[in-house]
Amino acid sequence: MKLINILQLLMLALTMSFISSCSKKEEDNKSNETSKQLEISTKESSLPGQRALERWNALINKDWEKAYSYQSPNYRKAYSKEDFRNSFGQAVKWEKIKLLSTTNASESIADVNLELTVFFYDGDMKIPNSFTERWQKIDGIWWHFKK
Repeated sequence: MKLINILQLLMLALTMSFISSCSKKEEDNKSNETSKQLEISTKESSLPGQRALERWNALINKDWEKAYSYQSPNYRKAYSKEDFRNSFGQAVKWEKIKLLSTTNASESIADVNLELTVFFYDGDMKIPNSFTERWQKIDGIWWHFKK
């Protein structure tokens, strides 16, 4: 395997590790927005799953303000929008998100399993990756919960 491919896989693993642990362009051209639409699984339509897809759609479209709005109230008290934006790198481009399943651990905690297709800027490698995000219901609203 070429050194570049190994580095790309390592970079992907680090990126996905960061994304799952938390579960400088301001905004890309909106003309690309239609090609980045959500893929919603027909077998899962739960509210935390839907909110996770909406959050990821905002991230894919680099709508940092909207994506930040899905963070829990405690996260938003501790971190600014700029802190949130700066927590993401630019080595990869997120292409599409797919809801795999939602598991309610309790009435107010849900684990949302997602598949994100990632494209590396320095090559033609697209890789789908599965990961789980934690969502928490606070005052009747589901929020992305950073573990």
